Amino acid sequence: MSLVQRRRFLVVTGALEDTSKRQCVALLAVLLFGLLASTSHAAPSRIPSDIREILENADNFELLSIDPDIRGSTRNNLFHKWNVLGRIMVRDRSARIKLVTAFRRGVEENPGYAAACFNPRHGIRASYAGKSVDLVICFECAQVEAYSDGRERSGFLITASPEPEFDAILRSANVPLARDLKPAASIPGSQAPAASLLPSSSEPEALRKSAEALEKDGQIGSAIRLYRRAARAGSGKAALRLGEIFDQGLNGIPKDKAEALNWYQMARELGEEVPARR
Repeated sequence: MSLVQRRRFLVVTGALEDTSKRQCVALLAVLLFGLLASTSHAAPSRIPSDIREILENADNFELLSIDPDIRGSTRNNLFHKWNVLGRIMVRDRSARIKLVTAFRRGVEENPGYAAACFNPRHGIRASYAGKSVDLVICFECAQVEAYSDGRERSGFLITASPEPEFDAILRSANVPLARDLKPAASIPGSQAPAASLLPSSSEPEALRKSAEALEKDGQIGSAIRLYRRAARAGSGKAALRLGEIFDQGLNGIPKDKAEALNWYQMARELGEEVPARR
């Protein structure tokens, strides 16, 4: 299976209620093009074996509540760019088993569907035998970003079924939840209902054009998510745009020179011309 096939997922338009008809039609055309470009079925999601080993045998297991609104993020209390609202160290073994079981089930239930947005409200930080894993979880958009020992790696998909278990443990420790503080509609790029899911291939140019349309519509969170997917699928233009967004702090996104340099370097490796000063 190719890298592109492994990263296959479905794209939604996001909250399109406020867009013009022309923008809606243009974005839908890109998505439908992606559908026609590929007829293969996405494989069900699985937790990578090394991550699963850490989760099931963790020496330390921390559950986090995070803010999906990246606007106004500070560096004081971040979990991979997301503001932390609260956290709890899950020491009770039965509670931990319950969490991991629900999480694993949620991943296995996903047949290969995700959304264009990424509005994470939960996180896991666990360690075992000298190795660590961080998981940034968006139940709303059915996606999980994964980091091993601080380095980002390929993520995986999930359903919303584990969310009640996560929320119950956080609430029991009086940890505030993002949904209680901000309605989903107030978050830029918040996704449309699941019925609006549309299939798409992981063709990098189709993904980049979808991201571009979302950015023009002001849905920067969703746009960044798709630009990242497009860049990792081989789009130098998407990598270059990500570099510009984080370099200049566009659309309310905090400046991040280190991340900008990483995307600029990827753009160069993918054949794009990047000014030497970047």
